[in-house]
Amino acid sequence: MERSILLDDRSGASATRRRFDNANAVTGLAFSPDGSLLASVLRDGTLTLHDPSTLQPLARARNAGSKKPTVTFDRQGKHVIAVDPSSVRIFAIPPKPASD
Repeated sequence: MERSILLDDRSGASATRRRFDNANAVTGLAFSPDGSLLASVLRDGTLTLHDPSTLQPLARARNAGSKKPTVTFDRQGKHVIAVDPSSVRIFAIPPKPASD
């Protein structure tokens, strides 16, 4: 059975709903402390940073874990932490490009 995860943004004047596909493979989701990033991790250990308003991938890392990893951010939102039963992996978040 194919599943999807629906994300509702109710912070604005109207609610926005986004569909996050590959829900069968997702083992963890986390928002950054400031809400500007969404991290997902899949069963195969692929960690992806997304723009939460569009769900477009911004960065990807392989080998984030091998046994149903979960994911979280550090308090400052500068690192993503992937945890599985046998390991902890910490990934630095790439800096955002300067706005013109």
